[in-house]
Amino acid sequence: MPHYYLHQKPTPPWQGNSSTANSAMNVSIVLDQPAGATFTNLDTISGRLVLRNHKELDVDNILVKLEGESRTRLLSPARPGDKQKPQLEYHKACHVRPYSSASRAILYKVALVFPPTEVMRDRLVLITGKNAQSLAPGTHEFPFHFKLPFNNSCVHEMTKSSTMTASGSGKESAKAATRHVKKTLPPTLSGFPGEAEIRYYLKGTVTRHYFWKESLRAIAPINFLPIEPPRPMSTGSEIFARQTHIFSQIPNPDANKSKFKSIFSRNPEQALPNGNGDAPTISIDARLPEPAILTCNEDVPVRLIVKKMNDFVGIVHLQSLEIALVGFTKIRAHDAHRTEDTTWVIMTKSNMGIPIGTASDPVDTENEIDARMWRGQTLPNTVAPSFQACNIDRSYRLDVRVGLSYLDPMQNNVKPLSVILPLKLDLEVYSGIAPPKALLDAMAEAAEARANLRRTSTIDSAAEKLRRESTTSGQNASTESSHPAREGTAMPESRPPMYSEAPPSYQDAMANALPAINAPRPQYAPPAPGEDDFFGGDEKRRLAGGRES
Repeated sequence: MPHYYLHQKPTPPWQGNSSTANSAMNVSIVLDQPAGATFTNLDTISGRLVLRNHKELDVDNILVKLEGESRTRLLSPARPGDKQKPQLEYHKACHVRPYSSASRAILYKVALVFPPTEVMRDRLVLITGKNAQSLAPGTHEFPFHFKLPFNNSCVHEMTKSSTMTASGSGKESAKAATRHVKKTLPPTLSGFPGEAEIRYYLKGTVTRHYFWKESLRAIAPINFLPIEPPRPMSTGSEIFARQTHIFSQIPNPDANKSKFKSIFSRNPEQALPNGNGDAPTISIDARLPEPAILTCNEDVPVRLIVKKMNDFVGIVHLQSLEIALVGFTKIRAHDAHRTEDTTWVIMTKSNMGIPIGTASDPVDTENEIDARMWRGQTLPNTVAPSFQACNIDRSYRLDVRVGLSYLDPMQNNVKPLSVILPLKLDLEVYSGIAPPKALLDAMAEAAEARANLRRTSTIDSAAEKLRRESTTSGQNASTESSHPAREGTAMPESRPPMYSEAPPSYQDAMANALPAINAPRPQYAPPAPGEDDFFGGDEKRRLAGGRES
């Protein structure tokens, strides 16, 4: 079933906290950035983990993690004799070994905020002794900071472990994902409860020394909107969708009820003629600048043009107009697939009766519909940019529905002829956060270096082929030995591998040398996620497949 969304007020991220039942201890995450902030690539997220304890507390360590996950849940395809079961696909960090690096999370970074690094280093060389650190009663603050990268961190796993998760229907198993893509981090995505979601959050964990005592956790969601890819150069041309329509006389219901029809009466189903005996014909175009790209929080630069295809005496009127953006979310959970469509209505008007052109317009006259009707109507702030993730993709299409009517002044007692013509244009949506010039310059240098590497590899391959052919011919002509010479049998020198496809547009190696993006941020407020066990309760009960780092 399609989803419909309008403009939504942004929901500021709350400050996560967790406490014990008797409120003797409390941990929370407080960000330095203002409430409601939208983060993007190269941004630094900073803040403090605040721990309040009313009595002395022994802890092993305190960690703050920046995580991003993409998860989907679909029913398996129907097969004869088999019962459909939920298929879960998680791209989230979950490991058996503590402190191991994440291999299938879209984002995973860890900061050890307590104890200090030198204390942890000393623990590695001490075999005995007290490993826990004691915190006196009071309020303790531990600062942290993370820099958001360009690309996700998903890679193929060597293990086939599964994760157990709890849902309303009991425990379900999420098999290890097998499909991964290396792309720019996707935006925060919600609106498909129990089916698909992409979320980012900070998680603080206070690990207590004694294993029978529950660890303290705090989670604070963050809102993420990626920078847009480098925009292709404008070609100066337009892409278009076109509909041609012939106004034909609709059947007259009163004529069907008449028992006697004159042989001289006009057939009620014949085409409505004009002065030349041809039915009035028009065409209408919806045009967008090429390449077809819309920008979050900006208006739609579409043009609507009506063309008179033949000579007729009447006037075509614009009766209704609707412009909508349709998003297609492709969801995958292993071998289960589903596409959800979501519609955002940009503008809609009806009962307008606006004349298009005049009766004296010559054939092939083009009249453009007044764009002031939809100019200033920006994309709602719930629209995410186009993206491709491991198990979720988002693409877009612009749907325009134009209602036209025609009334021939030469015909009496004839109702106006009406028609609604649909026009559809595939397009992309960009975030509106432009990449900095330093990044574009670094990308241009990297592209030139890759091109030089390809040229060098091609020349070396040709030289190697000629050398092998020369050696082979020398071996065939040799008669001095019964054994072929071995000088030409050496393996070629190792060279950098050639990519079957272009590497990602943004390389994380560039991120360390670039500052945060100082550019306007569009409002982005995805629909509020539904109730989920993930943000509440003991997370250890949700993860039965191993301990999370």
